[in-house]
Amino acid sequence: MSFFQELQRRNVFKVTIAYTLVSWVALQFVDVVHDPLNLPMWLPRVVIVLLAIGFPIAVIISWAFELTPEGLVKTAYADNNKSITRQTGQRINYLIISALALAVVFLVVERFFPFGERPEVITSQGNKEKTSIAVLPFVNMSDDPEQEFFSDGMTEEILNVLAKNKSLLVAGRTSSFAFKGRNEDMRTIGNALGVEYLIEGSVRKDSDNIRITTQLVKAEDGFHVWSETYDRQMKEIFALQDEIAHAISDALKLSFGGSINEGSSANQTDNMAAYDLFLKAREAHKNRHIPVALELAGKVTEEEPDFAPGWAVYAQALSLAPNWIYMDEPMESAAAFARAFIAAQKALILDPNSVVALGALGNVYRTRLQWYEAEQAYQRALSVDPDNPVILEDYVEFLLTVGKTQEALPMAQRLVTLEPQVPIYLHTLVQAYWALGDWPAALPWAKKEHELGPELVFMVTEYAQVLWLNGQRAKAREVLAGSDVIPPKMRANIETWFDTMEKGLPGLTPDQVKIAMSDPYILSFLDQKDKFFSLLSEKVRLGWWGDFFTFHPETEPYRTTPEFKNHVQELKLVDYWRKAGWGAYCAPSDDGDFSCR
Repeated sequence: MSFFQELQRRNVFKVTIAYTLVSWVALQFVDVVHDPLNLPMWLPRVVIVLLAIGFPIAVIISWAFELTPEGLVKTAYADNNKSITRQTGQRINYLIISALALAVVFLVVERFFPFGERPEVITSQGNKEKTSIAVLPFVNMSDDPEQEFFSDGMTEEILNVLAKNKSLLVAGRTSSFAFKGRNEDMRTIGNALGVEYLIEGSVRKDSDNIRITTQLVKAEDGFHVWSETYDRQMKEIFALQDEIAHAISDALKLSFGGSINEGSSANQTDNMAAYDLFLKAREAHKNRHIPVALELAGKVTEEEPDFAPGWAVYAQALSLAPNWIYMDEPMESAAAFARAFIAAQKALILDPNSVVALGALGNVYRTRLQWYEAEQAYQRALSVDPDNPVILEDYVEFLLTVGKTQEALPMAQRLVTLEPQVPIYLHTLVQAYWALGDWPAALPWAKKEHELGPELVFMVTEYAQVLWLNGQRAKAREVLAGSDVIPPKMRANIETWFDTMEKGLPGLTPDQVKIAMSDPYILSFLDQKDKFFSLLSEKVRLGWWGDFFTFHPETEPYRTTPEFKNHVQELKLVDYWRKAGWGAYCAPSDDGDFSCR
């Protein structure tokens, strides 16, 4: 008998198939019950390891031992006349059929009745009839690797032009760039970004000449719909960006109806050296290298004082400088905000529709507690570019801070539609659900932001907190303990919050009591009203916006108190409401006063 026949006779193949199927079903079962039963996070890994260890053991046993009427004996000593391998094989067949049936049931149920928390696909109401598209990072084909910033800049400029087409829903730049250098299948990328079409291409820059090759790909099947190669001189770069965007729209049989530089020559420059600096400054700003961005953008404004995008990026960098450079220097922070305001105004004089400048202006107004002016700036920016993710994020934060939570939610959902792969934007949606007290809805998005950004501190801590609010306390503590990116002070704060919720103030250690008494969020769960509002007022005086906390569900017990009224007046929110309309929590009274609930 051949070796292959002997493997068949001893049911080794059938045991292998049966073991694999049963293992798969077991893993699916563990995955399904893991979250609902609040099982330890290490359990799936342990099951996988045990099943992997068991596989060679099962195969060896099926080869080395044989089932006889007397029981399991070594094959070498088994009497062939008493062997029941055929009957055993028939039983294994039944096991395989049963495992296959269970696998089919799991697949069907998972497809039509999914278990666990999964983020639902969000489709913005106004975007259902739009064609969706993403621009993937163009490959740098230049001999100089440092020209990567230029190919990235071209990618973003083409994305910005396409975003002006009202018939297109263009996926955000950050989500698209998440796939840079990953060489993944187009269908996989299209599914992850939630788009119908993808644009890919390459850029070769040689002195004053540039070659751009671009292709339009259908995400569903990976087929090329259109491709073209453009050879131009650098001085034609702005016209070329426009030309490519129009060609893509034509390939999709969509009317474009607009131009990137329509009505504003201030968005162009003949100084290619200054344009290079601008692209580098913008890239530094996006990567939050704020000192570099400030230096480069400052040079752009000096060399090309009539180039609006240079002033806009300079304003953006200055508006972030207090949080990224001057955190402990109030005078420097105030000076940076003042300079940001001036830079934004200069950009808007040159180009009244500069979305970047309007966003920077809105941020500066927020730091001054000029809520009405901030909203006007954000709304002007969104009227120009309704799908700009940076402005949408800032506007959602604004709405949450001023108590217009119901208005913030659809904006946050739209943001996630545009940028489904960016943890910080998922965080914005989680905050919107949190402000509404809808913790079950927040959980799947908190889980996804944690999966996308496990190295980002706030993604980890927020996931742990949302787990806790959903009653999954053991898992919340496990997520917190399992991360090594959380600074000790922040970890102590969150552990104190958990212990406060579980044990109350008497159950805290002396160190935890100190933490609790200096943290407004933890105090909101304790009967410490005076201390709570004293801390909030101190935060306001230091320039703290409120961090969405003023109208969180945790403050609800305090909203009818005089202290809360004083707090919103100190935030200058009452002045804003009288101009722009009252939110869901406070309303004017007949005597000219107001009340909150």
